[in-house]
Amino acid sequence: MKGLFRYLSPFAPDISGAVSVLYELGGIIVILDAGGCAGNTCGFDEPRWFSKKSAIYSAGLRDLDAILGRDDELLDKIGQAVETTSANFIALVGTPVPAVIATDYHALSKLCEKRFGLPCLYMETTGMKYYDVGQQMAYAAIDQMVEKQGSIDTVYVGATPLDVPYVEGNTLTSLASFAALPQAKQAIVMSVSGLSLVRKYQIPYTFGFDLGHIDVKPKKTLILSQQVWAHMIRQWIGQGDVASFFMMDQAYMQENDVHLDGEMDLVKLVCTRKYERILCDPLLMRALPDYTGEFVPLPHFAVSGQLYQKENIDTYLADVERAL
Repeated sequence: MKGLFRYLSPFAPDISGAVSVLYELGGIIVILDAGGCAGNTCGFDEPRWFSKKSAIYSAGLRDLDAILGRDDELLDKIGQAVETTSANFIALVGTPVPAVIATDYHALSKLCEKRFGLPCLYMETTGMKYYDVGQQMAYAAIDQMVEKQGSIDTVYVGATPLDVPYVEGNTLTSLASFAALPQAKQAIVMSVSGLSLVRKYQIPYTFGFDLGHIDVKPKKTLILSQQVWAHMIRQWIGQGDVASFFMMDQAYMQENDVHLDGEMDLVKLVCTRKYERILCDPLLMRALPDYTGEFVPLPHFAVSGQLYQKENIDTYLADVERAL
């Protein structure tokens, strides 16, 4: 059955992806839930929660509040956050309940702007899609909100802790960087969710960056991660097919690359092509209990959270190279 996971844990949802983009921008992030989605996002899907502060709030909606559309109570709660938090915008992040009852996000955001005098953006996330979809929504919403000004030389786009182990340099972690993005001289795209922005402004870009090259014994290899990181690893080791459960851009897919809709697609792919080596997050091997080939851990936070998190990219790559 498509979408049924018998072996794998749920991946980070679109809600967490949206929050990952908003996290360091200085806004008030309101997750429109009863408490569970916000707890999952902060406790499991956001590594910065334990080291960097961000104003993330749960709307704490009761069933009847949500169903009856008691927006005044929600606005009162947001008002308390505005009074105690220095913020430059408000962000409304959707969850399954407002999706089911068809919450009018546009109207709600206008009420927020009128009452609190702050820009308000919203993402109609549902918790039913993966994190990269929420990221794409957040990038688009912020881009519409900021006034374009300034310039920047090189910027990393789509580089959150859910996408890659670690990135230094200019990333989209301030409203000023979003404002200056259209005048960027070059962009380094670190996940497919960031591609639409650089294409919108026709910014020269590279699909990831060069990790160099290492000599690895040739084997029939599968690299399973988000597409850009998998592409970088393929360049690094000089071989392999790429597969991903997340967004894939056709322009960067090679002949044998595959988008996976569910865990059974992964099982069938490995059985059919008989890969001798698999690089992927250790958690994904739960779906391949009978695999006897070479396995190389390639942790991906959106898949396994803190279970296999590395200190930095140097440690990450050193561990991968050692396993190869």
